[in-house]
Amino acid sequence: MNENCNVPAYDNTVTPAAAPYVDCCPLFDELDDACFVLTTTGEIVRANPAARRLINTDRELVGQRLSQLLGGGQARRHAGLIRSVASRAAPITVELPHTYRDSVRWFSVQYTLMQCATGEALILATIRDVTHAVETRERQQQIAEERDLLYRAGAELGRSLDLDHIFPTMRSLIAERMDCDVLYLSSFDPESELITCLFAWQDGHALDITAIPQIKLAPAGQGTQSLAIRTGQSILLTDYNAQRRTSKASYYVSKTGSVQAIQATEVPEEDPNVPRAALIVPLKLGESVRGVVQIFSYRLNAYSQRDLRLVEAIGAQVLVAVNNALLYRTVREEQAKLEELNRTLEQRVAERTARLAEAQRIAHLGSIDIDIERREATLSDEACRILRIPLEQNTLPLGKLSEFVHADDLNNILDLYQRCSDEETYELQVQLLRADGANAYVSLRAKAVWLAGRVIRVVCTALDITEQRRAEQAQHRQTAILEATTDLVANWTPQGELTYLNLGGRRMLGIGPDVDVSRLTLRALYTAEAWSVIEREAIPAATRRGVWAGDSVILHAEGVEVPVSQVIIAHRDGHDTVEYFSTIMRDMLLQKQAEEALRRSRDELSSANIALERAARLKDEFLASMSHELRTPMTSILGLTEALREQLYGTLNEKQLRAVNTIEQSGQHLLDLINDILDLSKIEAGQFQLYRAPCSVDETCMAALQMIKGMAQQKRQSVGFTINLTSIEIEADQRRLKQMLVNLLSNAVKFTPEGGQLGLDVQADAREGVVRFQVWDHGIGIAQEDFARLFRPFTQLDGRLARQYSGTGLGLSLVRRMAELHGGSVSVDSSLGEGSRFTLSLPWNSSVGIRRAESALLQRLDITASAHSTQRNKPITVLMVDDNLAMMGMYVDYLRSNGCDVHVADDGLTALNLLGELRPDAILIDIQMPGMDGLDVIRRIRGWRDPAIAATPIVALTALAMPGDRERCLDAGADEYLAKPISMVRVGEVITRLVDLSRPG
Repeated sequence: MNENCNVPAYDNTVTPAAAPYVDCCPLFDELDDACFVLTTTGEIVRANPAARRLINTDRELVGQRLSQLLGGGQARRHAGLIRSVASRAAPITVELPHTYRDSVRWFSVQYTLMQCATGEALILATIRDVTHAVETRERQQQIAEERDLLYRAGAELGRSLDLDHIFPTMRSLIAERMDCDVLYLSSFDPESELITCLFAWQDGHALDITAIPQIKLAPAGQGTQSLAIRTGQSILLTDYNAQRRTSKASYYVSKTGSVQAIQATEVPEEDPNVPRAALIVPLKLGESVRGVVQIFSYRLNAYSQRDLRLVEAIGAQVLVAVNNALLYRTVREEQAKLEELNRTLEQRVAERTARLAEAQRIAHLGSIDIDIERREATLSDEACRILRIPLEQNTLPLGKLSEFVHADDLNNILDLYQRCSDEETYELQVQLLRADGANAYVSLRAKAVWLAGRVIRVVCTALDITEQRRAEQAQHRQTAILEATTDLVANWTPQGELTYLNLGGRRMLGIGPDVDVSRLTLRALYTAEAWSVIEREAIPAATRRGVWAGDSVILHAEGVEVPVSQVIIAHRDGHDTVEYFSTIMRDMLLQKQAEEALRRSRDELSSANIALERAARLKDEFLASMSHELRTPMTSILGLTEALREQLYGTLNEKQLRAVNTIEQSGQHLLDLINDILDLSKIEAGQFQLYRAPCSVDETCMAALQMIKGMAQQKRQSVGFTINLTSIEIEADQRRLKQMLVNLLSNAVKFTPEGGQLGLDVQADAREGVVRFQVWDHGIGIAQEDFARLFRPFTQLDGRLARQYSGTGLGLSLVRRMAELHGGSVSVDSSLGEGSRFTLSLPWNSSVGIRRAESALLQRLDITASAHSTQRNKPITVLMVDDNLAMMGMYVDYLRSNGCDVHVADDGLTALNLLGELRPDAILIDIQMPGMDGLDVIRRIRGWRDPAIAATPIVALTALAMPGDRERCLDAGADEYLAKPISMVRVGEVITRLVDLSRPG
């Protein structure tokens, strides 16, 4: 671009190469943007009038290279962009600054490859001058940054009364926005016209101001510092050396923008120790100049008008802060003088007191003079204002004054009073309750006045720090909430830079409290796989919807992967632009470790009680062993009996069937005794589990009566049954409820003579929320003195009854324990020779209705399952694993008789070897086997590589029936647990159900 900026004549020349394009674009010359048609090498073949206005040259454009015409330090960049468009055929749009002799201009340039009708490839370059938009954008950003800087300056400087903090803070704030190689802050005394340096900074460190002497205000027109003080207006020097050497180029700019001359000052040419640019800003209190700030840079043109205004604004805040600090220092100094001159003349005390009162009013600093002998306190006006009491009530009894002090702080004051000395000054912060009921905080400084070895007076100052404390408490509460949580809480910019990480997050990541989180990136927190999800899915989702929740994995400093549950929130500013993101992560690993630690703690506690539980454990081990040893032969007895009764091995006559039924009843009775012992053992071990569900009372009662029907018929007894509401439903374990009723009814049958009467009456009481099951009989009755022993386990009432009536004495004990587990109770009412009435009471919620629809749905599901079972086309292949196959033969025979293809293995290893070839539909497996036990076999099957084999239904068929045995089998991977002995029909039903569920369709 021509830097002489001459306006050229318009050239409308059209080259042959550009002619086809001009024909296609009749509006080419009407476009407001500068448009050039270029060859692929960057030569101009056509330009519209707007392009010629942009170039502003009288030279011929056609045939010249556009990159050279634009110039401005970007010629090579434009040439590279043209080559890129020509080679890749993709349009390119960029914004580039172009620096010319008198200005910097920003152009938005778009290069687009196009194909003319002749087949020749040309490039269309569209250029728009966006200098104003870029400058506006930069000004807005600068204004926002300056506003933030001024806000922080007010906050930092406003709360400090320490000059050693105020001055460095001022320099740091200024240095954030501009060069600050040298800085001087001086005070000015209008009366003496002396300029005193208060703070000096040069080349990265503070200077010793004691070595800088006071100087006199220079005569009018001489010295930039003195000129700023005399005029009260700021000075901007862009070339400090030149503008001080000659008055022609020297100037200062007032707030109205006018330029004033400065008298020349002799300065050596090109002195490297002399700054090249300067800002001199007077500090004014009202219309009176009280100081001046001088800022220098070793760089030419380092400052602008905006820098000048910013320093003026910061300087005004610095002046207020310095004034407050000096006032505070004055107050401290004056108070010290008052303490030293306390015994002087009353007139001098009054004068000093007046000066102190004025200083206190300015600094919100009250004073309190406590007369110990008279037990009263004299308050300054400001102290009265702090307490919100009338100024005329400036004398208070000590008791009244103490009512304003919080109880805890009052104890601290009394403790200091007991320990005070005549030389030490004490400081503490105290909470007050003002007269208007509001809370306040003051910073107290107190000194005791001694006379003849005792305290006669205490002089105090009270600085009102209420607003400061409230701000600190609010910030502390917010921070405490975030820091107290064990979850990770963090903020980050849209560029992925962390701005906050709480203590819980540092612990989760293994980062120490001294690590600067601003040095960390969001990417560094995650594993590579997790970051891919966060970057591609989570952050875009949070940007669109405002929030994203999901699971992720972060990295501990030691390389350990930590699974977390995470929420990401996008926070937007007033322009609906994402300002920053925040996240909360919960360490799921810690939760799992805590659960494991709790489990280990319980295990350790259990181990510590081994000695106390040894007897119980021996009993459990005995019961477990006996249960297994008894159940094993019982399996053969009941299983073969069932097989004979089902005439699996041939037809039996009626006499043989009666014998088989007698064997089955005796075996079932023995199994019931074993089960009662095991149930009692489970209850005492705390491992007895109820399966509560809504159950019908009348159906349960009818089932229990049906079970004792045969016993009663053998003794020709009459059994009655009444229920006052036939549609009662309660939340209970239906199997255990039936067991309790059967136990009570069996006892009634047992202790009622032949031809006698017994019955079951059910009553529901909605008001009390209870259902009472009353089992009565007209039997032998029970003496009242035996009631206490009635519900003890293994207890019968006397030897005579024990000889006449068989039994273990477990039935009633189990009824009581099960009733209590249901939240109910059992009681008895009986008289010898008249009979007994046992009442089982269980809780009942009368609002629970009868779930007819659910029952119907379950019936339909059963029908559907049955229909599905009957439609089975393929026979079921069963693998039976047991080391006692001779005893299990009856199950094999039964399953084969029902169409199953049964294969057997006598140990776990053989079973595993058969799996790949056999691929059974179901597996029946014993647990206690030599070599590899059943639990290990189940785990290996579940870990099989072939997913079809690994998912094979497994039924644990075992004589292990002690507490915890079922859970161990299911935890190992079994689908069902059946305790021996078990009905063959039941085994067949379980296998059929599991296979139907596992087969597709």
